[in-house]
Amino acid sequence: FKSLDDPIGAYIEEWAGDDRGKITLRQLLSMSSGLTTTASSGGLFSETMRFQMGLFPERLLLGRQVARPPNTDFEYLNVNSNLVGLALQRSLGRRYAEYLSEKIWRPIGASDGYVVPARPGGFVKTSGTLLAQARDWLRVGLLLKDDGLFNGRRVLPEGWVAQMTASSATNPIYGMQVWRASPHVAERYYNNARQGFMVPAAEPFLAEDMVYLDGFGGQRVYVSPAEDLVIVRTGPFSPKWDDAALPNLVVKELRAP
Repeated sequence: FKSLDDPIGAYIEEWAGDDRGKITLRQLLSMSSGLTTTASSGGLFSETMRFQMGLFPERLLLGRQVARPPNTDFEYLNVNSNLVGLALQRSLGRRYAEYLSEKIWRPIGASDGYVVPARPGGFVKTSGTLLAQARDWLRVGLLLKDDGLFNGRRVLPEGWVAQMTASSATNPIYGMQVWRASPHVAERYYNNARQGFMVPAAEPFLAEDMVYLDGFGGQRVYVSPAEDLVIVRTGPFSPKWDDAALPNLVVKELRAP
């Protein structure tokens, strides 16, 4: 990619001639594209299930329409992440897994990880389908904590972590594919309409600079450069998971005299 403000139509030719093609990479990464998501109605034959099962995923992605002007509303959609992944692979002319391994996974010394589906020629989802050990998610957290450096070696471009963790235009607690602890929001929804799934944070985060990767059901990677802290949480699905409880417990102990 030349710039985060490039229109997606520069990389996905099917959208080059319409309004969808004007949506920028930044708007997709910050979940402010204004696109429709895949429909869940229809049970096993719904668009969402067909996409998850790998049945014509590119066709389903490219069938999305503009529901509202981009950069006017926040709505967390896996469609956005997958469109960026599709654009990346097309611009590179190579597989996402190969590029990820070369640029990030091997430089941080991570062990084997897997993308879904892990089969030759299959469409690779770039939304929540990277399977890796907890200690390797810890390495990802260290990379973010140290501003893109790992063991003193630059892995991410200088300034990139600051860009991805800054507040986005449509949601102050979301950046680009990463959530922010500040400002405090007691009930965090995945859209500005405050509909659907909600994650609580009863108390403000003690580490106000904390950012975190959000996996469904309480899977988390918490990162605080100010506290020199990375926490990885994996475990059973927890619909009542409180985002601030675990990091606050750890920070209290670290700050104790």
